[in-house]
Amino acid sequence: MCKEMAFDLQTAHPPTVTYYKLYQSFYKRQHQQTLLPPRLSFDDLEFYIDIWSEDKLIFSGVVPGPVLQGGIKILPAGICDMLKFHLESPEYKMSLTVDPSFTVPWSQTVSVSVLVGRKDSNKVACIINKPLFDYIDRTASRALAFDYLVFSPYYPFISGIRAWISLLFTEDGNNGVMNVFGIELDFCDAANSREEIL
Repeated sequence: MCKEMAFDLQTAHPPTVTYYKLYQSFYKRQHQQTLLPPRLSFDDLEFYIDIWSEDKLIFSGVVPGPVLQGGIKILPAGICDMLKFHLESPEYKMSLTVDPSFTVPWSQTVSVSVLVGRKDSNKVACIINKPLFDYIDRTASRALAFDYLVFSPYYPFISGIRAWISLLFTEDGNNGVMNVFGIELDFCDAANSREEIL
């Protein structure tokens, strides 16, 4: 029986496509594709941002989508060159001026939550759920926090996308505090343009 089932290697025809060629045909680098127009607009969105210092609420605001998309128009005096270069660069970013500004002592832990709501349907989603600003880049005057986006089970293959939020600050060396003048939000793991974010 084994003799009958044996595969005759000498008479078998060699495959016309090797595994490597097959791999190459499926693993071609995707070229930048033109995205379809988004079905959503920043005009339809509102961002609810709350920031705590040692569990004390120090900032709470409802930010309309167009304000966050519009960015920081006038940079304050005294910001470092690296932050100025970042904010003036042509890369897409969502940021807003905090008015009035607030201060945070270096010794305190700071956390943040961000909800986004759709005005056209009254739906709300949590995109950042109280992570700490545990990375502070003093050379760039930015304190950063992130949280992983949680997707519906209907999208099982989407994972590992982070929402980043930054506090933009100037330093007050004498008082040991950072003066926060702006907030920036981005999804740089997966989106670098308005269309990709929407």
